[in-house]
Amino acid sequence: FYRDEDELAEWREKDPIRTYPERLIEDGVMTEGEYDDLEAEIEAEIQAAIALARESPEADPATAREAGDPSG
Repeated sequence: FYRDEDELAEWREKDPIRTYPERLIEDGVMTEGEYDDLEAEIEAEIQAAIALARESPEADPATAREAGDPSG
């Protein structure tokens, strides 16, 4: 990287993915329990999508472009 470790650490502390949940809770948008439930629900959806992808057959290269290719 071209950034030193101190700068990376400083930006990690400002990372909105990490700080936004705290702000939602502090601002009363949701409780910590509600956030934890939401996070668990999202994780379950991700894991279900991963499982579906792993269990699905490989795409046939000959017909792969037929499935919703926006370029027609």
